[in-house]
Amino acid sequence: AYTDFLVWTAARLRNVLGQEGALRAALLEVNLERCRPPYPEDRVREIARWAAELPEGGLDYHLPSPRATTSPPPERLTTLLQRVVTLPDAKLLQPPRWFVEGVVPEAGLGVLYGHGGTKKSFLALDWLLCAAAGLPWLGRAVVPGRGLYVAAEGVAGLGKRVAAWQVERGVSDPSLAELGAGIYPRALNLARDDGAVDLLALALELEVRYVVLDTWRRVTPGADENKQQDVGAALSRVEALVHRGVSVLLLHHTAGADPRRMRGSTVLFDDVDAAVGVERDEGNPLAGRLTVRKNKDGEEPAH
Repeated sequence: AYTDFLVWTAARLRNVLGQEGALRAALLEVNLERCRPPYPEDRVREIARWAAELPEGGLDYHLPSPRATTSPPPERLTTLLQRVVTLPDAKLLQPPRWFVEGVVPEAGLGVLYGHGGTKKSFLALDWLLCAAAGLPWLGRAVVPGRGLYVAAEGVAGLGKRVAAWQVERGVSDPSLAELGAGIYPRALNLARDDGAVDLLALALELEVRYVVLDTWRRVTPGADENKQQDVGAALSRVEALVHRGVSVLLLHHTAGADPRRMRGSTVLFDDVDAAVGVERDEGNPLAGRLTVRKNKDGEEPAH
């Protein structure tokens, strides 16, 4: 396939030079001066032949201006090549570790979703505090680490939840004060770059291993959750944390009455590493059911 740069140049020059011979001479010169490494001469001649046969006006309205030449700077290329993993080395890569064993991966992006009133916030807080205290969760190992809970929906009920967690887990007030966990009581707008910068700065300064965003809608005000472009852009900002080794858990809602489907664009489900659905137990208001509906690098989804 031809490079975008040479094709774009040929289409533009078609309006000025017209004839194949003149196009070929100009493209050969551009190839030597701008392309690193230069493309074979027969390929450049074929591009010139193609451009000469274009209708008057060329293809200006079809071809965007290229942002770069055919190769990145040498130092960038060296970095890219160093990141390539050979197949034998790929076999030696370590399997994923877990935030909560078999449920939420560590250093990944997960989503916990369900209808309103399914105890999503309490469940996420439980996971976060178990990690901070080095406690297991329902017999499952939790990798210890500091955590930050972004309470974008408000903190009115969090005090009671923390107190209930203390009682259930047998954690005293002095021990609670020593836990490496904190609550940020306001929303951070991850639909904007400055909000993502603030969150990254908080996470790095506090040296947290885990971040909970409660809820996804509240931390992306102004974004249309049904548009792939808006959701994808917000997720790319969150992934800046993941690239720094931080596990991020988003809290989200279901779409209508279907407990299996998240509200909004399917990009959210497609791009996360793990998706866990939570449903109420109609026979017991204090009980619920978790279903791992996606676990990209772990075991097959299970209840």
